[in-house]
Amino acid sequence: MATPDWTPYVDLTPFDNTVTGILEESLTQARALLPAWTPRVGEIETTLLEATAYQTANLSNAANRL
Repeated sequence: MATPDWTPYVDLTPFDNTVTGILEESLTQARALLPAWTPRVGEIETTLLEATAYQTANLSNAANRL
C-alpha cells in the first residue's frame, strides 16, 4: 500500500525567523493598525512586543527541532 500524500494538508516548512525579524513584523503591523503610534524604547507596548518576539522565536526554534 502506498503512503498517502499529506502535503496538501500539512506544511512542514520550518519557521526560521529571528527575534529581530519577528519584532520588525510586529512593529510593522502595529504601525499599520495604529498610524498615530510611534514605538519608543521603554514604552510598555514596545517592551511587550519585544518580549513576545523573544518567546515566539524560542517556541518556533523548539518546534523546528521536532
